[in-house]
Amino acid sequence: DSYGATLMAAKILIKRENLSLGFNLMDITPLSLGVEVVNEDKNEEIRKEGPKMSVIIKRGESIPCTKIRSYVTVEDNQESVPIIVYEGENAYVKYNHRLKEKKLTGLTKKPKGKVHIEVKFYIDVNGILNVTGTEVDQNKNNSIQLKIKDDMVEYSKEEIEKLRKMN
Repeated sequence: DSYGATLMAAKILIKRENLSLGFNLMDITPLSLGVEVVNEDKNEEIRKEGPKMSVIIKRGESIPCTKIRSYVTVEDNQESVPIIVYEGENAYVKYNHRLKEKKLTGLTKKPKGKVHIEVKFYIDVNGILNVTGTEVDQNKNNSIQLKIKDDMVEYSKEEIEKLRKMN
């Protein structure tokens, strides 16, 4: 969009001309980014809303950035777990925008809550989101990677504000 192009042009000009304007132009995340998790709320009405979004990178975070969160399996002997990435500001994934999904398979068979999975979000200087899901087990090197660029949607300022207000 034109706003982003203007910021990029200003950054290039400032760098090329070796200028200092007394403020810093930074890229930030316009929406929170996270993964889908099971809604285990004790209240049945809240559970009916469906899966929740576990935020990993909050809206307004400076780019580049790296954030890591840990999760556990929710079933006994669970062999795989989907890593489903969303952007948005609502607690429930059905109100947010789904970006990409990939399954982490070959998990160690253990009782629920005993297999630990680490999800790492890294946004590089170009705004490309790299997601890694890894089983945390010293005897295994089990991980998946997702790169999210083409799947990301360009939002207008109005659309971003609408998604923020759906909260």
